[in-house]
Amino acid sequence: MTGRYLLSITTWGTTALWIASMLSAAAAAIGVFSVLPELGPVLPEYGGIDPASHGRLAAGLVTEPIFTATDMAQVLLSTVLVASVCIHWWKCVGADHPIARWTWTGTVLLAAGCFWYRMLLVMPDLNLAMQRYHAAARSGDAAETALAFKAFDVMHPVASTLMESTLILVLLGLGALAVLYTHRTPREPTR
Repeated sequence: MTGRYLLSITTWGTTALWIASMLSAAAAAIGVFSVLPELGPVLPEYGGIDPASHGRLAAGLVTEPIFTATDMAQVLLSTVLVASVCIHWWKCVGADHPIARWTWTGTVLLAAGCFWYRMLLVMPDLNLAMQRYHAAARSGDAAETALAFKAFDVMHPVASTLMESTLILVLLGLGALAVLYTHRTPREPTR
């Protein structure tokens, strides 16, 4: 019985932390990108871009470590949650709620798939484009800066969509998990 309690605590805690990590990163980005550009910061070391764009660049520089930390947390959280799904199946936890069990399993696996696809196939190129953009902007080469930004700007919506999809899937999984952990009361026979 203790094992099931630990499994339950781990599953609920991991789910909550995964959601919280993504929501906190989103809230930070919304806050920073809505305020910082309006302040009109000047970044003298970034001469390769129009000073009017310094606010957006500064917001990106502030939020990048937040997204990196969120991704590092998601590596652990997605792995633990997939392991929790496997243990639930192995121990037949939730077998009395098959639809919720399959829904939870599917949403967790799809969320983990979205996350790992973004991490392994999108983020390496996105990060290289971002580094190239920053280096070009610091060098003062306006043509290279524009080219590097264009490469970054093409991949950024893909990464954002995958992160949003991951969040939606984990939230849907949370609902299925709630049903999975409800106890059915036995029906009394009708006469």
